[in-house]
Amino acid sequence: MIAGKYRLSPQQSTVVLALMCRPRVSHDQLSEIMWPDADEMPDAWQEHLNVLVTGARTKIKPHGWGIHFLKGRGFSLCKI
Repeated sequence: MIAGKYRLSPQQSTVVLALMCRPRVSHDQLSEIMWPDADEMPDAWQEHLNVLVTGARTKIKPHGWGIHFLKGRGFSLCKI
């Protein structure tokens, strides 16, 4: 449902849903959500997460939503 409305990829949808369920999500928490099996986690997982978050942020912005980065704390979903 969320993927179609905002034209998110499946991984971007997972990022947004995780942010909808919690007030703040750290890089580590998000990596555990994205790759529950550590063997499937990409080597450059932090960069991969940043690309997913940037893509999701771009797609939800026209709908009045944003993803805010809190240094040392993680990401949060916000109304803009």
